[in-house]
Amino acid sequence: MTENRVWLIDLDLSVKSGVRFADNSTILAEGFGKVLIMINDGKKTFMLDVLYVLSMKNNLLSLGQLLKKGYTMTMQQNLIEVYDSK
Repeated sequence: MTENRVWLIDLDLSVKSGVRFADNSTILAEGFGKVLIMINDGKKTFMLDVLYVLSMKNNLLSLGQLLKKGYTMTMQQNLIEVYDSK
């Protein structure tokens, strides 16, 4: 989730949805798009289905959603590495 509209490519504002947090609070996602990211080998890829949330103060990455989409990850110290099936 991000509030940074300029990061979102192919932003679809027609899809609105509520997002519920662990404390049971909710916010409205105003749409979704994809974000271009640079991977370690210098190639570029897209993170898909990124929610556009105007009220976000920080970007959030859901590890649960990544797992559902088939990504794997390793975490150690202050670093997380995310891998896709390729």
